[in-house]
This record gives sequence, C-alpha cells and structure tokens, in this order.
Amino acid sequence: MTAGALNATLMEVASEMLESLAFMFSTPDTTDFDPPESDAFRIVTVEFDGPFSGALVLMAAEETLPELTASMLGVEETEISSEQKEDALKETLNVVCGNLLPRIAGKEAVFDIARPISMSRIELEALLQVRQPMAKVLLDLDAGSWMFWLFQRS
Repeated sequence: MTAGALNATLMEVASEMLESLAFMFSTPDTTDFDPPESDAFRIVTVEFDGPFSGALVLMAAEETLPELTASMLGVEETEISSEQKEDALKETLNVVCGNLLPRIAGKEAVFDIARPISMSRIELEALLQVRQPMAKVLLDLDAGSWMFWLFQRS
C-alpha cells in the first residue's frame, strides 16, 4: 500500500470509529503537520505484532476528551474523572488499531495488539526523530484536533 493509500485508510478508519464509538464527527485535514507545542494534549500508543509490527500513536486535544468519554460511558461530562478520559482515549485507539490492521494486511492476517499505554511528548518527539511514520493523519473535531501516526518496527 502506498503512503497516500495508508493515510486515506487510517483517516477513514479513525473517522468511522469516532462516529460509531462516540458519535463524534471529524473533518480530515490533509495539510502536513508536526505535534503542536501545546501541553493541552494527551498522547497514547499501542504496539502490535503480526505480518508486520509497529505502533499506532494518537495525540488528542484535551478539550475533546469530555465529549468522547461521556458518549462512550453514557454519563454527563461533569461526572468524568481524568482516569476515565485516559481510559476512553486508550480504548478508542485500541479499536482504531484493531480495525485498521486488517484493512492494511487483509482480513486473514492475525495481529497481537498490546495494551495501549500513555506516552510523553518527549517520547513522541524522540520517536519522530528516529523513525519515519508509514502514515500520519490529522482530524479536526469540533473541540480540537486528533493526530495519528502509524509506525512500522524494523
């Protein structure tokens, strides 16, 4: 799959999962981007092994997390803890990854997907310095943006 096709597939899967999990709608942004300098983002990553191995990273604007979490849990935004926001973000990344990999490698491919974990900005920046992503996608949501990077482990 070409880089353009990988970006389109990642964009499509991420948008579909946001809509189905949390009724959140996104607009793809095709401009090139780097991680923003702001600290108002949470970063999570999930590693996977299979026909190819790597990691999917998500950097989500903090202001998008109350809506995501409330939608997923069926509660009011005022009843949400920081831990629940983190868990909802990790679960969303896990679902995106689980739906993305078969679209890339085929439905018969089997992958082992690790538990999603938090990642620091320093870790993300270090990863981007040593490894070129296979795909990267920017989605604009009503309250902020989400950035995805797909890395292949060599």
